[in-house]
Amino acid sequence: MLISRAELIKQGVMQGTFPKRLYKYRPLDGGEGEKWSLAILEKSEFWFASAPTFNDPFDCNLSEVLQHSEKDYEAYLTESGLTPEQKSNIYMRMAEDPSYIRNKAIKNREKVINSKGILSLSCNYDQILMWSHYASSHTGMVIGLDLLEDPEFFVTPLRVSYVDEYEPLDYFADQKGTIEKNITTKSLSWAYEEEMRIFKKSFGTHSIVRQAIKTIHFGCKTPDEKMHEIIKNCAGWGLSHVRFYKASQAHGAFKLTFDEVHG
Repeated sequence: MLISRAELIKQGVMQGTFPKRLYKYRPLDGGEGEKWSLAILEKSEFWFASAPTFNDPFDCNLSEVLQHSEKDYEAYLTESGLTPEQKSNIYMRMAEDPSYIRNKAIKNREKVINSKGILSLSCNYDQILMWSHYASSHTGMVIGLDLLEDPEFFVTPLRVSYVDEYEPLDYFADQKGTIEKNITTKSLSWAYEEEMRIFKKSFGTHSIVRQAIKTIHFGCKTPDEKMHEIIKNCAGWGLSHVRFYKASQAHGAFKLTFDEVHG
């Protein structure tokens, strides 16, 4: 019997393949960043970004092999359903321009990846650098999400691998594998993020079940007035079940501790 994708998520959580909770660091900076942060809570929806908008030029943009197999490309053309005339034109261009196949691979790969929507989440909520970079220098918040409350939203969590070097990819030899590796391979410099990614067929906003939003951790520099205002608003947004925490600097250690707070 076939198992649904949502059931696979549930099984993955139970077996420890996927974490039960994932976290989104968000700014509360008084500007557009804060506007979108509050919209997540009010509307229960997340923005799935397009890869070209990422801040790392290597992200989703790994090197392609310098030379592709004509056999692999011919197999790709056969699967694409082109007419004999169209194929003939392509073969003529291949003969005229040795770089044609490689350029085609890069363009086709980019077309597929750039059409997807990607949501970047973290396995942690207490990483100091993450708070500094993505939560407006510890004045923002981290939204905690429960995979079991809305498994369909999280289909399918992809864990990011962090490396110093990698083998260039071959799109025509392995299209699916190339796309996944592009989405899930990043420089070792980013390892502190402990990132998992969810990707949809299109970029833009995608809704999540309200019950899946479980926690909100506020930064050690989040103004108390803003924190209590958000707690109050959450009750009116159907998020009265959410638990709230406030960070503080640990004594004698470079780490954050969190205490539960109430409205």
